[in-house]
Amino acid sequence: MLPPELCVNIELYLSLSLCYRRGMITAAQIRAARGLLKWTQAALAAKSGLSVVTLNMIESETVQPRKGSLAAIRQALEGGGVEFIGTGAGGTGVRFRDEAQSLPTLPAG
Repeated sequence: MLPPELCVNIELYLSLSLCYRRGMITAAQIRAARGLLKWTQAALAAKSGLSVVTLNMIESETVQPRKGSLAAIRQALEGGGVEFIGTGAGGTGVRFRDEAQSLPTLPAG
């Protein structure tokens, strides 16, 4: 028999996997998008209407996120200028929506 904490983690993994197959964003995509936008968890939480604790638990995959929470996070991040790449493009990911935004500007000289 498996220990209870392992059973919970397996159930969480399976439920998260099903969410992701339905086109929802992953915790890794959320972290990556925040990194691209240089947003803290507090900034994303405020923009998506979630608490920092909830966002942290979603990003660390310790809870099964609600569809509404993922939709709010996605809307906030897409509003910030990123787009999410689905599995059809060779794997999930995230990138700037406008290519020009992703190029850093370096001082001349």
